[in-house]
Amino acid sequence: LSVVLNQPWHGRAVIQGKEGEEVIAVIVNGEGHSGIKRRIDAGCKHRGVDALPEGRLYLTETALQLGGDGEAVAVLIEEIRAIGKPPALIAVDTLAANFIGDENSVADMQQFINNCSLLCSTFGSAVLVIHHTGLADPKRPRGSTAFLGALDVVYALTLKKGVLIMECIKMKDAPPPDPMAFRLEQVVLDDEGTTSIVLVDATGPQPFTDLSQHKLTKHQDEVLRILREKTSDSDAGLTIAIWRESVLASWGVTDKNRSTLNTRFTRASKSLHEIGAVQTNGNRAYTFSMTGGE
Repeated sequence: LSVVLNQPWHGRAVIQGKEGEEVIAVIVNGEGHSGIKRRIDAGCKHRGVDALPEGRLYLTETALQLGGDGEAVAVLIEEIRAIGKPPALIAVDTLAANFIGDENSVADMQQFINNCSLLCSTFGSAVLVIHHTGLADPKRPRGSTAFLGALDVVYALTLKKGVLIMECIKMKDAPPPDPMAFRLEQVVLDDEGTTSIVLVDATGPQPFTDLSQHKLTKHQDEVLRILREKTSDSDAGLTIAIWRESVLASWGVTDKNRSTLNTRFTRASKSLHEIGAVQTNGNRAYTFSMTGGE
C-alpha cells in the first residue's frame, strides 16, 4: 500500500513516482483471498485514505505454479503487460502456495528462483517473496538453501510476547538496518463490525499493555519506575546497562551485594518484558503506557 499510495512505510522511504505519476504493484495472491481485501481496506482507513485509487494494485485470482517449467510465469507476464505499465513491486504470497515440486530440491527451488528473476528482468520490478521459516531455525527460510543464497535481501519476522520483530538477516550490498518492532492493531471497517488488522510501530514507547491487569511485585515496580523516569523526556529508550546501574544504585549496591542485586534486576526486568510492560531492541529498553495510551 505504501508503494502504490506514494507514502513512507513506517518512516522509511519507498519507491516514489514523479509528481502525478501512478505507481502500481501486483500481488500473486496464493492464499487468504477474502482476508487480503479486508487488509487493504483497513490499511487505507488507517492511512486516512477513503479507498485505494483504481488501477494501482492488482491481485491474481488464484495461485500460480511459479516453481514450474515457466508456463505459469509466462501467463503472469502477459497479464501484467496487459496492465500497460510495469509494476514497481511484484509480491508473491506465499512461496508455498505458488510453488510446484519439492521445496527441499535444489533443482525445483532453482526453477522458482529463475522464474522470479525473469519477472525482475522483464519489468524492472522488485520481487518480494513471502515464505515460511523452518522448524529448526526460526530465522532461516524453509527448504533448499539455494533460495536463501539467491536473495539480495532477507527479513525475518518473529513474534515475541505479542510484538512482531522484523530483523534483517541478509543484506547483499549494504549494511543491514536496525531491527523494527510492530504490534497488530484492529481496525473496524463498517457499521456491521467487520474488522481487520494493520501494523503499527512498536520500536519505541507505544501503547502496548494495560498493566492494571497485572499486580507488580515491589522489585518489578521499582525497576519499571526507574526506566520510566529515565525515558520520560525521550523516545530513544535507555541502554540496558544504564538502566541496570541506575536500579542497582537505588538499591544501595556495594561490591558485596552486587551479584545478588544483579540477579534481582534480571528477574524483574525479564518478567516485565514477558507481560509486555517493557520492550527491548538491541541493547536498549523501552517502556509502554500504564493504561494502554490514555
